[in-house]
Amino acid sequence: MRLMAALSGFGLLEAERRAVIRRHWRLLQMRQETLLRHVHENARVLGIAPEKFARLGVRFPSLFYQDGDRLKRRATAIASLLRMPLALYLARAINTPGILLLNPARARANMAALAGALAVPRSVVVKAVVKQLSLLGLRPEGILEKVRAAQDALGVERAVAVRLLLRAPRLLAAAAGTFEEFRSGFAAATGFGEETIRDIVLRCPSLLSQRVATLMGNVEKIAALLGSDRGEVLAMAQRFPQLLYARPSSIAKRVELAQEALGIGRNAYVGAVRRTTTLIARDVAGLRLRCRLIRRLAAVAGERITNERIFAQFPAALTYSRERIVRRYILVRRGLSGWSWASLLSMREAKAAALLAELGRRQA
Repeated sequence: MRLMAALSGFGLLEAERRAVIRRHWRLLQMRQETLLRHVHENARVLGIAPEKFARLGVRFPSLFYQDGDRLKRRATAIASLLRMPLALYLARAINTPGILLLNPARARANMAALAGALAVPRSVVVKAVVKQLSLLGLRPEGILEKVRAAQDALGVERAVAVRLLLRAPRLLAAAAGTFEEFRSGFAAATGFGEETIRDIVLRCPSLLSQRVATLMGNVEKIAALLGSDRGEVLAMAQRFPQLLYARPSSIAKRVELAQEALGIGRNAYVGAVRRTTTLIARDVAGLRLRCRLIRRLAAVAGERITNERIFAQFPAALTYSRERIVRRYILVRRGLSGWSWASLLSMREAKAAALLAELGRRQA
C-alpha cells in the first residue's frame, strides 16, 4: 500500500505502521500526498524533524489528520490561554502530544471545571497547567480522585491535599494508587512514622512521584560519600527532604568543587553538611561569597578567621542572606563593639534593626 510505504519513508518499522493503521484504518483513505504534506507542515510548526513527528503520530494517529495551519491555530489559542510564549508551549507539548489535538474551547472549559472542582482561582490552575500540560486533558473527576487518594495516604484535610498537589502538578497526572504505595513503601524502608512521613512530604511533595527503591539507593550512596551511615542520612533527610532524590554524583562533584574553591579540607565541608544539611544544595560560588563577607565582618570585629573555621564553628551562617551579613558589618562599622562575629550573625533581625536605629540617632 502506498500509505504504508509513505510511513516507511519516515523510518517507522512495519509493526509500528501496522499498529497505526489498526487503530486508525481511515488513514487508508487519505491520499499519500496529503499525509506527507501534513507530516512536513506539522514538523515545521513544531520545529522538529518529520521523522520525529511521524513517531508522535504512532502514539497519537489523529495527528496525521491535522494540517500545519490547524495545529498552529490551536496551539496559538491554548498558549494564549496559558499566557505562554508559543515556542515554549510547542516545545513542551511535544512531550505531551495528545494536547496538540485539544480544542481550545475544550481546554478553556476543562480549566474552568478544574478550578471549580478544586475551589481555587483560575490563575492557580493556569500555573499548574503550565508546569504539567497533560492536566488540560484530564477530567475534574479524575483530579478529585487524586486529591482523595492524597488525603487518605497522608491523613490530611482536603484543602491541604489540594495545596500539596498543586505545588507538584505532575502528581495530578499520576495514578491514584501511587500515593499510598509510596507511603507504605517509604514507611517500611525507613521506619518513619506517619507524622514524620507527612511532614517530609508536605515540605517536598515531589517525593510522592519517586520510587522508594531509588530513594533508598541514593541514601546508601550518599552515606558512603559522606563517610556516614544510613541512619544519619535519613535523619538529615528529615531536615532537608530534597536530599533523598539528590544525585549522588552531583554531591560528589560539589564536595570536590568546595574543597578547591574554598580552600578547605574534605572533612570540614562534609562535617558542615552533616550539621547543616541544606549546604549540600548551595552552589559553591554563593558559599565563597558568604565566606568572604563573614571574614570581613570578623575582621572589623577584631578577629581573623579562615573559611575552615567558619565551616567548623558556624556552618548555618553560610545559609544566611548576604543582606543579613552586610547589616551586621554596618553595625560594627557604626560603632557596635563587644560582639564576636558568630554572635553578630546569630543576632535576631529585630534587635539588629533596633541597634542600627539607635546608633543612627547617636551619630545624628
